[in-house]
Amino acid sequence: RKRRTHHKSRRGCRNCKLRRVKCDEARPGCKKCSNFGVSCNYDDPNAPDLQTICHTVTWRSAAKGLPPKSARSSMESCFSVAKVEVLNSLRPGLPCLSDDGKSTILLDIECQGRLDRFITRTVLTIGTPHVSVIFQAELSSIIYDSPYLMHMVQALTALHDRILSPNPDAQQTKAELYHASRAAALFNAKLSKPLQQEDRDPMWATAALLGIAAMCWIEASCAEDSWPLTVRKPSDLDWIRISRSKVAIWNLTDPLRKGSRFRRMAEEQHQSYESASVLVAKLGIGELPGKLLTLCEVDEHATVDSNRYLLALQMLGPAMAVEATRANLLVLLSFISSINDDFQELLRERDPRALLLMAFWYAKINGAMWWLDRRSILEGQAICMYLERYHADEAEIMELLSYPKAQL
Repeated sequence: RKRRTHHKSRRGCRNCKLRRVKCDEARPGCKKCSNFGVSCNYDDPNAPDLQTICHTVTWRSAAKGLPPKSARSSMESCFSVAKVEVLNSLRPGLPCLSDDGKSTILLDIECQGRLDRFITRTVLTIGTPHVSVIFQAELSSIIYDSPYLMHMVQALTALHDRILSPNPDAQQTKAELYHASRAAALFNAKLSKPLQQEDRDPMWATAALLGIAAMCWIEASCAEDSWPLTVRKPSDLDWIRISRSKVAIWNLTDPLRKGSRFRRMAEEQHQSYESASVLVAKLGIGELPGKLLTLCEVDEHATVDSNRYLLALQMLGPAMAVEATRANLLVLLSFISSINDDFQELLRERDPRALLLMAFWYAKINGAMWWLDRRSILEGQAICMYLERYHADEAEIMELLSYPKAQL
């Protein structure tokens, strides 16, 4: 299939230039800025760079119950409002929260600020637009009752703060490290015991946030210091393992059960998954270049059992066919859900064909969501460099590598 010519953006906004992503030049604001959660600054030379979009939110504490359904539905129209209105967003008289009986979460000014930013900003940028709004409304009711969830909210918001800063540091901040370590410790402690009914919803929410953070947490500051150019370590590809574990947590906590706070969101997500599955089945590998299929030895006789690349290719095809937007997030992420043990082993061995498929996926998702960007750029570029260094004599790989190189 003839590949589309890659055109560089010449008149893109300053935000996209700073983030080194291709601006779609849409007006009045580009989609890349909208997906990233910042105000597009193309038309205003005096507008600050990477200015966070804030949202109008009416939120009541868990002690006073959830907002009425009419208030929840009104949240869906709040994405373009540039004013923050948080009503009673912190419980008065609650200076600290015990997490395991031995230590506490001090709800100081910094923690309170991160909590407000999570509810008014970060939570609205981590999923599809509609699901994010539902997640926002329900999550606010259980944060205070679940220390591991509170720690995870603090860690993810601190991470988002760092990414949005003018010159983001590659290293995690002390707040990220502390809250992430406490969240993981308390979460694992819960998993080691019989599941309690009151833990079902917060455990699923924590697993979802942990998967997002794991995708974004990468300590490298440049492609040269990124996998697969680094020395082999047992922790390589841990983020994939964490992402895949969300399926086990879903089955354990069953967000679709009667009485789940996230049932409405889970139903919509389940329907979205089914729609994505239909699209995957309809498009399949037909959306991929024929030379890539030939390189991976895919023919009419290939099966998932006989070809270690086929399942990944079947999920990569639909992802390559859709636009990289929040609305198509589940289709874009279906590739990661398809990484089974066999394909993960190929990646650990730095198999050139498996690496090439990862480079294609990284190139596709770059710019779709803020928490996908950093890893997609650094590891995507590192894969291109690795293949050029160690497989330069394989003409088919070098030819196919032109796509991810142009995008990254």
